[in-house]
Amino acid sequence: MMISSKPRTTGLLATLTLLASFAMIDTAAAQTYYMTTEEGYDRLGGDYKNYPLPSPGAAQCSSACLSEPQCKAYTYVKPGIQGPQARCWLKNSFQMRTKQDVTVSGVKVYFGANAKHIAWGGQFQDTFHLNQDRNGSDYKHFTVPNADLGMCMDICVNATKCRAFTFVSPGIQGKDAFCWLKDSVPGPRSDHCCASGFKQ
Repeated sequence: MMISSKPRTTGLLATLTLLASFAMIDTAAAQTYYMTTEEGYDRLGGDYKNYPLPSPGAAQCSSACLSEPQCKAYTYVKPGIQGPQARCWLKNSFQMRTKQDVTVSGVKVYFGANAKHIAWGGQFQDTFHLNQDRNGSDYKHFTVPNADLGMCMDICVNATKCRAFTFVSPGIQGKDAFCWLKDSVPGPRSDHCCASGFKQ
């Protein structure tokens, strides 16, 4: 697509609260997907559907992508750019993100059964945050297939040396998502690229 002209809770409720900035759908007990939100970015390529929206709001586009199994990413175009109405582009593939002030994009991220790490009293229950990076103290990094944020968490939980992690969404440092494991707990900073957490 080109542009023209802290209380402690348990169970799924905890997951919903901590992930309030993400759209979410629970497709099965052990399969949960989320849409990232990338304000001011475009995701080119892979368009299989586009349509005008009845009212402005990127959440409509995000929810539509979440509900369609073939959708891996979306781009929302603000009103007045591709016509008088806002427009939603759904994608079955995507490229690296590019800066574009009139768009909001997002990619589908898989959490799986590893939501247990932020709910049900898990390791990251009170320390996991979306839209947050923890820069530095890296001792290992690797690509994460299928944008599986839960895999990144699981590996950190089971690694004695790991004190914290940062998960980088697909199409930011490469085609795939990345997991960065850290041997200390760097300070947080806000960034839509990432999710992070640390062991208490």
